[in-house]
Amino acid sequence: MLLKAKARAEGPAGTDAPMAEALEVRVATLHRTRPAYVVQGVEGALARQCPTGRQCRTLDGAQAARLAASAGCPPPVGHARWTRALLADPLVTLERVEALGQETVRRTLKTMPSSRG
Repeated sequence: MLLKAKARAEGPAGTDAPMAEALEVRVATLHRTRPAYVVQGVEGALARQCPTGRQCRTLDGAQAARLAASAGCPPPVGHARWTRALLADPLVTLERVEALGQETVRRTLKTMPSSRG
């Protein structure tokens, strides 16, 4: 993509639409990638960035599955039921995530299918 953009800059002027169509990307991708390349270099242009306007996911699929599996097990000794803080502690202790808020635990469990029996 960057090589095509450079060749186009040296050659005849045109729109980004034909280049986007040839590369099977959207024009917005071209508009986002070129400035990232200028400012951050190749690594910055190719690195996947967090979406703007919303936060990145704290847990990946494997971590979310581990959280859901923990919630399905009996609670720790001395506790009548799982709390969000109790569910977050093992993931942080095992250094799978740096920090995990109770709201993230709630949202993750809400999206996971559960089997009550």
